[in-house]
Amino acid sequence: MQEKLYNLDDKKTSYITMLNLKSPIMRLILGLFLGGLGVDRFYKGDIGLSILKLLTLGGLAIWTIIDLFLVFKGIKKDNLQKVQQALL
Repeated sequence: MQEKLYNLDDKKTSYITMLNLKSPIMRLILGLFLGGLGVDRFYKGDIGLSILKLLTLGGLAIWTIIDLFLVFKGIKKDNLQKVQQALL
């Protein structure tokens, strides 16, 4: 992947720099302070799960604690998939 990024033409390079990548650190901060309201899932783009999390107040805080780990990794994975898809 590193070699593909190094050998990109200008058009693809500008396309990759314009990708809407999410910050895992921002998600972690949102999860710590507003995770019970589903704001971290809204940030990730999981609207359905966000609403469910909001209505259950974070699954009575259990879901909020689990999401501190799951959504952080999920955002990294989503970002990687966006870059890989742009390289095709």
